[in-house]
Amino acid sequence: MLFFINSLLSSQEIFLPMEETKKSTGLYWLLFFISSALFAYLCMYHGDLLSAAIPFVCFFLVKALDII
Repeated sequence: MLFFINSLLSSQEIFLPMEETKKSTGLYWLLFFISSALFAYLCMYHGDLLSAAIPFVCFFLVKALDII
């Protein structure tokens, strides 16, 4: 047990953060606003097609916020 703890303490690795490149998300913001307008239109006039627009609104919002 002492050997295991000693080996954990002696093997200190240095973890460097990965370089993050800045991604352009302007196109995704534009697609998010277009799909949101389509969602609002479907909400007002075609309630039965509302669930068809929800995946696009959510996907483009997540891509615009650079979550995935």
